[in-house]
Amino acid sequence: MSRPSSARGLRREAAILLPASLLLFAMLASVTLLSYRAAVARFAAEREQATLKLAGALVDALRLEKDLMAVAVTESRHLILDRRAVARP
Repeated sequence: MSRPSSARGLRREAAILLPASLLLFAMLASVTLLSYRAAVARFAAEREQATLKLAGALVDALRLEKDLMAVAVTESRHLILDRRAVARP
């Protein structure tokens, strides 16, 4: 009862092909992950640029001026509230 030679050949091939296929799978998974991350980063950058462009167009459409809040913040420092300044019903 000897084993056929083809069974021994499959075992030898499996010992070589299994680690090689696992290595190939790991490499493909790494490349896929890196490609996915790059695509997500590129998409986020494109959306950020589109948002900034839309915000600029909105400022132009509404004719808003820049730095209006800076003036309001500096003027609020001079606002003094004491007891007599608050109106009572």
